[in-house]
Amino acid sequence: MQRWNNIIIIIPLIINFILHYLGYKGEPFLWDEKERIHLQSQLDALFFILYGIEREDVDYIMETFPIIKKQDKEKYGKYLRKHLILEYYNAYKSGNFDAKVRE
Repeated sequence: MQRWNNIIIIIPLIINFILHYLGYKGEPFLWDEKERIHLQSQLDALFFILYGIEREDVDYIMETFPIIKKQDKEKYGKYLRKHLILEYYNAYKSGNFDAKVRE
């Protein structure tokens, strides 16, 4: 357990060092749940495309996560992650990699 504690402490320090080395002078990033969901959905959509998974299959795959679906519906009133992934998927397939998807 002590090893994991050390790793958890060291990783942010390494990231901070790299950012400083690259010239980043901004403030640390604040946790933003909605932004995190968007970023994760963007990555998921991109990986689905890179693996050659068709949209209908993405829709089906997303339905195999009932716990996330339930949590999203309770918190956001709909299956937000599935919605975002499918919308980013559509945008990326059409070549729009700068898309800003609405919730």
